[in-house]
Amino acid sequence: MKKGKIVLCLLLTLVLAVTPSFNVNATEVAPTTTPTTTATAPVVKDAETGATVDKMNTAVLTTGSDQDFKNIKGYTVDVQPDLTNTLGITKTVVPIQISKKGILSIYYTLGNNATATYDIELFSDAACTKTVYHINKEDADNGKYVDFIVKKSGTYYVQFQVTDSTSDGITPYQLGFLSQLYNGSDRTLKNKTWAISGNTDSSAYVYYKVTASKAGSITVNAESEYGNNVYLCNSSKKAISDRCYVSKSSAYKAVFAVKKGTYYIKFQPSDTFYRVKSTFKAISDKSGSSMKKAKRLKLGAKAVNATVLASDKKGKADWYKFSTSKRKKVNVIIEGTASSGKIKVEFYLSNGKKFNDYTELQGTDEVASFSPYYGTYGVESLPKGTYYVKVTKTSTKTSGSYHIRIK
Repeated sequence: MKKGKIVLCLLLTLVLAVTPSFNVNATEVAPTTTPTTTATAPVVKDAETGATVDKMNTAVLTTGSDQDFKNIKGYTVDVQPDLTNTLGITKTVVPIQISKKGILSIYYTLGNNATATYDIELFSDAACTKTVYHINKEDADNGKYVDFIVKKSGTYYVQFQVTDSTSDGITPYQLGFLSQLYNGSDRTLKNKTWAISGNTDSSAYVYYKVTASKAGSITVNAESEYGNNVYLCNSSKKAISDRCYVSKSSAYKAVFAVKKGTYYIKFQPSDTFYRVKSTFKAISDKSGSSMKKAKRLKLGAKAVNATVLASDKKGKADWYKFSTSKRKKVNVIIEGTASSGKIKVEFYLSNGKKFNDYTELQGTDEVASFSPYYGTYGVESLPKGTYYVKVTKTSTKTSGSYHIRIK
């Protein structure tokens, strides 16, 4: 998800601009004696309040909106040069509390030394022996940018390193540190609200909990550069749909039809950063439950809404009927979405005999149109009479919503 990362870099730069300055006037800190100090514990301050802290925290992103990206946690870290290191290397470690697994994005800078080089690493232990893997490390405006994969919540340790062969031994190094966490944990999706996430393992799944207050459709939207695998699961996290590949070709969405209840969206991301949204829409199914109870369709009338629920048995059918007063060409139009499986449409005479071929609906926002005919070969029209339309799903895990009309 490119937009989020770009916005993050820009906002980090803006926030850095309003934090306390890291520039130090050299005349105010010039040494008056020969330096004899060794490295000391860092002085860490909250960039917003100025309060000294023992441990840093990070901001957790939620929606990925421009406003959300302004949620940044910043600190200044001052550390005295380590005069015992003959290579001019100063290292210091500051603990940071991470509340959830995810991608920890960090922007850091050295504000008062133009010649020194600097870097950071993240460790999962206080002794700094267990390195946390990073996936990006690059230069940014007036600083550096890095993303770390954090597999679980807990206390981690940021190790700052400054290499400087020209230190006067007195002037402390003044580092700036800003961070955000892209949540990679399972969570509940609020209806019609984006949730931003960080991918910690492309071979694993994230489960997003969703609720249907009544029968209807659940539309899952994704914002990502590449395609993602999506499944609908029941309240026990068991898949009740086939795999849906949500990509550009599917308009980055999948649609499932469900009865009232609690469900989980099983999501396998491919991008480092991505967003997910779930939208529930109640649908009143107006179809007939049998041939005898078929819902009447009128020529040129408004379409009738219906669903093929994930919980429906494969043999369940929606029935419709229409009549012609004379030989006439009739177009049966079915529009909708079947992200998992196919919706099949068949035609019957009033005596229960199936005639003509059938048409199928599969995919996102699809339209299927068919002109059934009976009698004279090659003439796409129907004699006077009453005809029936049967709509079924082709597999147990098929689900979708549609509306049907004739003209």
